Amino acid sequence: MYTTKMIYHYTTLFPSHTIFQMTEQELYSTCFQDILEDGKWGYSSKRIGIKIKGSITDKLSFSGLGFKNKNGVLHIGVRMWLDQGDYIKFIPYNNNFDINQHFMELITKFQCDYPWLCSE
Repeated sequence: MYTTKMIYHYTTLFPSHTIFQMTEQELYSTCFQDILEDGKWGYSSKRIGIKIKGSITDKLSFSGLGFKNKNGVLHIGVRMWLDQGDYIKFIPYNNNFDINQHFMELITKFQCDYPWLCSE
């Protein structure tokens, strides 16, 4: 379906004409840098815009983020920016997979949950 080579990122809240591909280390740092310390938990302070050609991200804005729960478990999240809704999904971070693979899995879940948003 999608490959990590098809994922582009942007650093503004909504898509701009400046999109690029971030490295795994850049993605990890952006997602988790400010919540890695012992005793820190919650949402990361930075967001990564996600664009996957041929997906729901062609129509709506999505951003990726990191989260650490009180037990110290890291998660990757993706938020869909639609109206005033709170559309966000999380999966536990697994360092055996690229962060882009986590993003793809979450975007696919959004497409399954909101198929009417994917149609022309």
